[in-house]
Amino acid sequence: MNKFFLVFLFTVSFTLLITGCASAPAKIQGTGALTVSPGQNESVVVVQRVSSFTGSAIPMRVWINNEEVVSGIRNGGEFQLIIPNGQHTIQAGSSGVDKGNNVVFVANGEAIYFNAVPRMGVIASRFNLTEISRMEL
Repeated sequence: MNKFFLVFLFTVSFTLLITGCASAPAKIQGTGALTVSPGQNESVVVVQRVSSFTGSAIPMRVWINNEEVVSGIRNGGEFQLIIPNGQHTIQAGSSGVDKGNNVVFVANGEAIYFNAVPRMGVIASRFNLTEISRMEL
């Protein structure tokens, strides 16, 4: 192959990887042990930020019911929060403007695990939240 073509192909591939148009496969984390102890009529939300190259330098913030509950979750990090049972919404992003998808869920005395996968934008990162499992408390 032509040397210039290989350099061009590498440059384009690297640029796409950095901008998030193409990303390396994300590493899905397992459900870890709970570090909080909910009381009666309470549940636990566990958000696990998937470790990936795309968006790895941008800290994640989480909102539950439109209230910011945590900021600064780094690549591969996790956070746990006790919430009252009932219907809630959760979002994750890098700023108040870029909160990502709005997930509605009902908590009923259980641990609810979410994975957060970064999706790079032009100047910020949104995170796609997906419920991955539930565990009765």
